[in-house]
Order: sequence, then C-alpha cells, then structure tokens
Amino acid sequence: MADLIAEHKDAVRILDSDEQVLSFVAASPGAVGLMDVRSLNDWLKIVHIDDKLPLETGTCPTDQLFVRSA
Repeated sequence: MADLIAEHKDAVRILDSDEQVLSFVAASPGAVGLMDVRSLNDWLKIVHIDDKLPLETGTCPTDQLFVRSA
C-alpha cells in the first residue's frame, strides 16, 4: 500500500478517521475511500472487487472496504 500511495501522492489523501473519509467521499464526486466496514452508512455505496463484497468468501480477510458516494 505504501508504494501505491507514493506513486500517486498527488491523488491520495490520508485522513485521520472514518468520519473524515465519509465526509470527504460524500463531498467529492468521483472520490473513493478506504474505511472500516463497521463505519458504513446508507449514503455511500460499497465498491465490489471481482464482483464480491468485503468479508465475502474468497475476498481478503480484512474489515476494510472501499466506498464511493451514492
């Protein structure tokens, strides 16, 4: 992940909390955020990866998910 961030440092923002990620993604058309699955709310959409949702069998064993504005 560090290499990805370094390669795209002008396009990546590191925020301090899931709440900040939620606010930033909601206010920024086209933005995608990485956050804890337990912080999801009903005004964001989960980004499917390989047609799977986070924590679904066959996905990475993590509590993180990518979200975008609805």
